[in-house]
Amino acid sequence: MVKNILDYQGNVIGQLELPDDTPDEVWAEKLAVYAQPPPAKVIPDVTPRQMRSALLLNGITDDQITAAINTLSSPQKDLAMIAWEYSTAFQRNNPFTIQVAAMLGWTDDQLDQLWYFAATL
Repeated sequence: MVKNILDYQGNVIGQLELPDDTPDEVWAEKLAVYAQPPPAKVIPDVTPRQMRSALLLNGITDDQITAAINTLSSPQKDLAMIAWEYSTAFQRNNPFTIQVAAMLGWTDDQLDQLWYFAATL
């Protein structure tokens, strides 16, 4: 017997052939493997050196980041500046990171790619 293999979105990605007398539980177990969503991306924390290098290599200067932070009102501006100047690691999902990225017009995908790139430096 042949059954369609479905991915996690319900798209047919192939076929699986098993003997005709294969119990439904075995079919379900064999097909379930293909229906699992892909693992979530792990976005690593990066060091200040890595982040500043990645930004520079992407044409973004410290002055541009500082200017974006300076447009915030206090106390957010002061807290963001402390994070920018004194963090020992930069986290992709930090609220200040997301806020400054939005101010610079970056998409979530661009921010993810910046983090992946920074992690390689």
